[in-house]
Amino acid sequence: MHIIAVQPINGGWAVRSTSFENDLIYQSGGAAEAVARELGEKLAAEGQRSEIRIHLRDGSIVARFVCAPAAKPRLLWEGASEAVEQRLEPA
Repeated sequence: MHIIAVQPINGGWAVRSTSFENDLIYQSGGAAEAVARELGEKLAAEGQRSEIRIHLRDGSIVARFVCAPAAKPRLLWEGASEAVEQRLEPA
């Protein structure tokens, strides 16, 4: 699982992640949080889990969000034709 953290730095906010080397720096925490969420959504779209951690200026975590890949829904009729064919075959 990838960890994406929004953390305070002098004069702004940093987005840090295990999925990239360099920090992304923003003046506002809102902008940093929006980018963190976009990164989490992109990773989920690629089939990877991530956790976004939002920190306050004192370093404490104020929120955590998990971005998980969407499960492929199984349609009710998937596999139904095979089941019907098996029942119709003589024993």
